[in-house]
Amino acid sequence: MSIAWPDERQCSRCKVTKAMDQFRIDRFPVICHDCREDGIKEEKAAKAIANRRAYLKRTYGITLEQWDAIFESQDKKCGNPLCPRTDPGDDHKWHLDHDHETDEIRGIICYWCNIGIGMFGDSVDRLQGAVDYLTNPPARNVLHQEA
Repeated sequence: MSIAWPDERQCSRCKVTKAMDQFRIDRFPVICHDCREDGIKEEKAAKAIANRRAYLKRTYGITLEQWDAIFESQDKKCGNPLCPRTDPGDDHKWHLDHDHETDEIRGIICYWCNIGIGMFGDSVDRLQGAVDYLTNPPARNVLHQEA
């Protein structure tokens, strides 16, 4: 004996009457495709936020609200005051910068500043050496002497 489905049904979520082809018929059809998709998106978004909360707490000992407060205090841009980035770009995310020896959180920085600081081993002395190198490159002295 087969079940005869009606031609239309009211979605239990949006309360709109729709054709039966707008419902899954492998189960009892109560939620339309649109509401089902919206529900899946909402669940994924909620799960992503929960995962982020857990990651921040587990890894850095802070809440998502504290992360937001830090970022807000930086005017929602890279914590490096000379970096112009307000958007890390599609392929990169903001990074919670911290001292790897003390675990002290310093701020939120863009991908590129995080890579740069990391390449210098978080060393102020090495970074200052790079600044000195850029402002007074050794080749300048050699090349200008030959002129």
